[in-house]
Amino acid sequence: MPPDAKWGGEGKRGVFLKVGSHQGTLWQLEVWDRQGQVLKAGSFRLRGFAKARIVPDEVLAWENGALHLKDGTWLVPEGPMAP
Repeated sequence: MPPDAKWGGEGKRGVFLKVGSHQGTLWQLEVWDRQGQVLKAGSFRLRGFAKARIVPDEVLAWENGALHLKDGTWLVPEGPMAP
C-alpha cells in the first residue's frame, strides 16, 4: 500500500483509499482492506451526486465490491480490473 493512501470509513467496513485522476464520472481508485490487501484497483463509475473530487473522509463503507459514500453516492467498479 502506498504511503499516500488514506483511511476512510468506519470500523470493519473502512478501507484505505488512493484517489487518482478522473474523467467525467470515472475515477481511478485503489482500495485496500485493513490488512493492506488490494480489494480493487482501476476505474470506478460515480453513481449519484456529481463530485469535483473524492476524499477518503467521505467514505462510509466498502460494501459488495463498491464504495458507499456518506451522501448516498456510490463508486462502482467499471469493467475488468485488478483483484
